[in-house]
Amino acid sequence: MGMTLILSEILGTSITSRVRAEVITDYLKKNPDVDVIDFEGVTFISRSFADEFYQIMRQIDRPIDVKGENSIVTAMLAAVEKTNTTQRVRPVDNPKIKSFSRIEDLSEYLLST
Repeated sequence: MGMTLILSEILGTSITSRVRAEVITDYLKKNPDVDVIDFEGVTFISRSFADEFYQIMRQIDRPIDVKGENSIVTAMLAAVEKTNTTQRVRPVDNPKIKSFSRIEDLSEYLLST
C-alpha cells in the first residue's frame, strides 16, 4: 500500500527556498512507498522551490501523484512548468579553500584576483 508525503507537516505552510526541496528528495529516498505528494495546508511556494520541485519530479524513478494544491500553489507550479523544459545538470565543483588570519591578507588576496 502507498504512502502520502504531506508537505505542510515537514516543510511548513510557506515554502520559500530551493533548499527546502532537497528535504523531499531525502524523504523519497528513505521512503520508497511514497506514491502521493500532498500540498494540503501549503499556502505559498516560491518560484525557486517550484523549479526545484520539478527537477526532483523528473528524477524520480516511480510514479508519484501530486494533489492538494491551492490556487496560489497551482499558479506557481503552472508558471514554472511553462519554462522548466530541461533537466538541470549541476556541474561538480571542487573549489579551493583559502584561509586568512588577518583581514589585510584577505583584502590583498581579493584585490589581486
